Amino acid sequence: MSVLDKKKGKKIYTRDINVATYEYDDNNIIVEGVLKDDRLCPTYTLLGRKQPSLTLHHMVVRMLVDSYSFIIKEIETEMPEAPEEECPETMKSLDKIKGMTISSGFSEAVRKKLKSTNGCSHFTALLLAMAPAALQGNFTKIAIKPFPEEVTFDVIKEFLGNSCYAWRIEGPLMKKIQQHFKDTHHKVK
Repeated sequence: MSVLDKKKGKKIYTRDINVATYEYDDNNIIVEGVLKDDRLCPTYTLLGRKQPSLTLHHMVVRMLVDSYSFIIKEIETEMPEAPEEECPETMKSLDKIKGMTISSGFSEAVRKKLKSTNGCSHFTALLLAMAPAALQGNFTKIAIKPFPEEVTFDVIKEFLGNSCYAWRIEGPLMKKIQQHFKDTHHKVK
């Protein structure tokens, strides 16, 4: 047990983000993200009003994503719980994401598009957590069967290359995958 773990007091707040991927049809998936912030103790508002323990934020984002291009075809939001009555006015702010491709540079592009007083930092945080999970969920959908020929090394490189240390383009994992694709029916450029 670490020093910090020993020193933990009473838990006062949690943020849970859950992302799930669902089959939709042969060419698309649905990715659903849920963000929930809970205050686990009574608190005071900035206006001095005492409030009980509560769910401060509860938000849902659903995206229809093309399984091969990773283009976001549709996006919808829900806000079952919000701290301010103005918050639901931000639900359409994610419409700007429709048509974007989940690939390298996606997070930066999302931050630029949603950075304004018309948006919601919580929706942005949820969307940024959903993107890599969408790739994993889609990979799971594709990997249920042997990889189709449409999944080329170039596709792997575009969506996974340099996404982290293990997936660096010049690293041993990518070299193994490239060699495998050369040795099988998959096209390699």
